[in-house]
Amino acid sequence: MQSPCSRNQPSTRTPYLGRAREVFLPALQVVGDFLYDVRQGTFQGGLAAVHYGLLLGLIDELLVAFHLAQRSFAHQFQIPG
Repeated sequence: MQSPCSRNQPSTRTPYLGRAREVFLPALQVVGDFLYDVRQGTFQGGLAAVHYGLLLGLIDELLVAFHLAQRSFAHQFQIPG
């Protein structure tokens, strides 16, 4: 049985995750920098704030998906059969 600490480490079973990390993290940094720059400006009305909120939600989902993929977790729904 694995210890709880070893389950929190990124999986090394596949070379794809290393390559994905090389692509994902710099792209995430660019998007984060963009969102930071957007936030430094002033919002022009409610629609801009909604778009900003949606982008933050998107970043959150991408971070969670990448974290779970590194640890070989899959979604929880089952295909009926």
